[in-house]
Amino acid sequence: MQILFVVLAILLLILYSPYLLNILRGKTGEFENRMQYEVTASFDYLRDNPWRVLIPVVVIAILLEAAYFISAWLTFKMVVYRGITLGFLGFEVFHLVRTLWYLPGFVSGRVKVDTLIIWPLERTSALAFSIHAVLGLILTIWP
Repeated sequence: MQILFVVLAILLLILYSPYLLNILRGKTGEFENRMQYEVTASFDYLRDNPWRVLIPVVVIAILLEAAYFISAWLTFKMVVYRGITLGFLGFEVFHLVRTLWYLPGFVSGRVKVDTLIIWPLERTSALAFSIHAVLGLILTIWP
């Protein structure tokens, strides 16, 4: 399970690194505007049937997050790290439910992208995932 955690943590850090660098530099505006534009442009391109792309992407994202949290829970028996993991899991469940709540409205055009994507929430999620992953990787080196 530790190997799965390490692989997922490193993958997560690699995927988040462009956004994380912009967050740490305090220059999120331009990057987030580009991402928001890309989300909108993607839906314009997939207007006929966006669900054929969305459903697999959402399912894969949920499975990867579940695998990450399960592997973190099973790898580390430390009460403090498990407490952090539970708190972070609760935050991510809220984030996921909120996003899934507004996604159908966004796809149908009733909800604007600004409602679907709340950038302070996205920044918090990116930072929390990164901090959690780095802490876990440090704990695998120095148990």
